[in-house]
Amino acid sequence: MIADVAEISLRSGDYYLSRTSHGSTLSAVVHSWVLARAHRHMAMDYFEQVLNSDIADVQGGTAAEGIHLAVMGGQHRSVATVFHWTRNT
Repeated sequence: MIADVAEISLRSGDYYLSRTSHGSTLSAVVHSWVLARAHRHMAMDYFEQVLNSDIADVQGGTAAEGIHLAVMGGQHRSVATVFHWTRNT
């Protein structure tokens, strides 16, 4: 079963990487989740983008005066479940 999950993650990551424009900060959140098992170094790059998204206001005005709560939830989920789980399976 774990091999199946890893294979699905690899294929999903490869498929969506070539088709996604990343026009939303949530895109980096989801990509970090999908890539966590198959392309961990890329997942960490996307996760770093997520961490910087509120600080740097990467979307140009979406979080200049506050936070993007959905992205913060994604950051928490990434740390609490995704990266911890993939490291321990």
